[in-house]
Formats: sequence, structure tokens, C-alpha cells
Amino acid sequence: QGKNTTIGRDKENPVVLADISISRRHAELLPGPDGIYIRDLESSNGVLVNRTRIDNPYRLSHGDRITIGNVIIYFVDQRPQYGAVAPGASSPPASHKQCSRCGSENSSMARFCQMCAAPL
Repeated sequence: QGKNTTIGRDKENPVVLADISISRRHAELLPGPDGIYIRDLESSNGVLVNRTRIDNPYRLSHGDRITIGNVIIYFVDQRPQYGAVAPGASSPPASHKQCSRCGSENSSMARFCQMCAAPL
């Protein structure tokens, strides 16, 4: 188990997002027995996961879209079942998904288009 990690505008946070739409201490990542959770720290603009505002700690899944203020982050689960490469192994070739709505290329692990936010 790791430690809790705060996200916000303040330089004291382990993860600093320098955007005026983000509170000084906006959100917190919490390790749990079954994964990583995110919770809002009573921020002004809230935390959205997959475009839904969260009120309680929310367990993140691989590819979840996290919106903190005006910043969008995608959660990448690096546990082996989600494609992390074992030490000494070579990485698989990068692949992309094409958005059926706008045609832009996206990461193979993305669940939403980076250009138009359509589900992939």
C-alpha cells in the first residue's frame, strides 16, 4: 500500500496543476485494497470522473477520464493485468484507436476521444 497523494494548485502538493480553475488542495488519491480511489477535497469546481461529479471516494478504473478544474487526466492502471510490461520484457508496439465521430487518433487505452470526447 502506498500513501495518499494530494492534487492541487499549491506547491506543497505532490501533484501540482498550475491552473486557476484548480483549488489549492483540490483532490486526493487514496490507495485501497482493491485499487486507487480519488476524492474531492471540497474544491470549488469539484472532481468529475467520466463526466460525472463525485461526492464520495471513487475507485478508479483503467482509462477513467478525470476532470479537475479545466484539466483532464486519464487514469492508467499499471498493474500487470492492464498491460504493464514486466521488467526485462519489451514493450508492445504502440497502437491507436480512431474516433468514429471526428476521425482523430487516440491512445489504445483511451476510453474517450481527446479531441471531441466521444466514447471510443
